[in-house]
Amino acid sequence: MGKPYRECPHCGAHLDAGERCDCGEPEQQEQTAAEERPRMRLIAVCREVDKDTGRIAVICL
Repeated sequence: MGKPYRECPHCGAHLDAGERCDCGEPEQQEQTAAEERPRMRLIAVCREVDKDTGRIAVICL
């Protein structure tokens, strides 16, 4: 019985039938995708939890 997966000859990754390995693709594509996303900002900080109600006191920045 054969293996249910293939191995990439370059990096050894286990690939499903018909799946292509992305180890040969340039990393530049990955960097541009990260640059296109908007930068996230911190909008709140949890300061304390009210013991009676269980609600979180939040301070917006």
